[in-house]
Amino acid sequence: MTTSLVFGGSGVSNGLSNVANTILGATYSAQEFALERAARNADLAFEHQSNQLKKEVEDGIELIKAKSEENKRALSDEINRKFHDFSPEGFEEAKAKAEEALKKAVAGYNLADEAKYIAKNSQIALSTIANKVNTQEDKLNNAVTDLKRSVKEETDESVRQRFEAFY
Repeated sequence: MTTSLVFGGSGVSNGLSNVANTILGATYSAQEFALERAARNADLAFEHQSNQLKKEVEDGIELIKAKSEENKRALSDEINRKFHDFSPEGFEEAKAKAEEALKKAVAGYNLADEAKYIAKNSQIALSTIANKVNTQEDKLNNAVTDLKRSVKEETDESVRQRFEAFY
């Protein structure tokens, strides 16, 4: 965006106008570039952090699922073995061990449910963080816009004063 200032009709004032326009254009371009880079860097950092947290949660869930499957297989194997080795005098012991194995399996499933709960809360936390980042980005954009406006006004005023002092 280039702002044109026109002072009088002489060749000297046209030259000053061109210089002022060049200075204003360069200042605006540098500020716009810095803002774009800052926003891009913030987006990349947030995306990286979000992906890391998501991977950690997914890895935890997979680990819990695998452990639950392992407990389930162990329980099934234990029950099958007990039925094959069944004798009336060992029935109470087998029953107690089967109940204990069943409790372990239930604990594994409860652990998986807890992991799902943690994952859901992590998604909520990530969403909250994303909203905060967006809010901060909006504030940053507003601050940059205000700064640009202020710099332009000060530059315009400085150029006007110098031009008036020149004549």
